[in-house]
Amino acid sequence: MKILFLRHGESVDDLTDQYGGWGDFPLTPKGKIQIAETASKIEALDVDFPIVLHSPLIRAMESAEIIADHLAIPTRIYHYLKEKNGNGLLTGLNRAEAKNLYPELVQGFENGYVYGAEPHEKFIERVKLAVRNIQEMDFDSVIAVTHGGFMNQLFEQVLGLKYEKAHDGGFVLVNSVDDLKFEILKVDGIDYTDN
Repeated sequence: MKILFLRHGESVDDLTDQYGGWGDFPLTPKGKIQIAETASKIEALDVDFPIVLHSPLIRAMESAEIIADHLAIPTRIYHYLKEKNGNGLLTGLNRAEAKNLYPELVQGFENGYVYGAEPHEKFIERVKLAVRNIQEMDFDSVIAVTHGGFMNQLFEQVLGLKYEKAHDGGFVLVNSVDDLKFEILKVDGIDYTDN
């Protein structure tokens, strides 16, 4: 099975300095252009993708719809692809306003403790479960639209590579070899190094 994991395009919170995570922000006009360009790159891979799975967050859903329209295939929400809830109660708040209104929450965030956040170990488990479940789906190939935090753990915990950054619309195409074992076929817009 071939799986193409893709980070969504630029979203509004990238411009408004808000805590992202589970915050639900749409793509910017630039983000829509980025994903349209990525859709053309995906088409050029000459892989017969039958479906686009995506996180339920708007920025991923909009990215999936642009790709699906380009390739004339359906989309399906797949909740496991959701970003890490790393900001807890700060999610969606402007960083400067949060510092004034909730200094104790921001201090906790800066010290590594966030009220209402998803524990890191549980997030890693969720990423691995997502990948395993996709591997077991009855498809020969799948596109999975997700987020930067998910891509980070995919590279670090599943692919065994040192992740640096997934740019807007960046993707990795892998071929499933065994349970959580893959060969990388193509990387575009993701900075990483071998461990």
